[in-house]
Amino acid sequence: MIESQGQIIAAVINYADLKRLEALEDARDTADFQRAITESDGESYSVEEVITDYNELHGTNFTVENILNG
Repeated sequence: MIESQGQIIAAVINYADLKRLEALEDARDTADFQRAITESDGESYSVEEVITDYNELHGTNFTVENILNG
């Protein structure tokens, strides 16, 4: 464990444990995605549609490009 001002800020683990944690996270993400598809009743939106709706609601002017490029 690595501490700063009495707080644990990081931990060092072996590579095999890291890969197991990543695999568990990937499996959870896949399950969450599959559940979302099931609950959506086939309704879906493109990234562009979501950004357009967000911009209209919040008076912003985001684009896919400026979101990806910061």
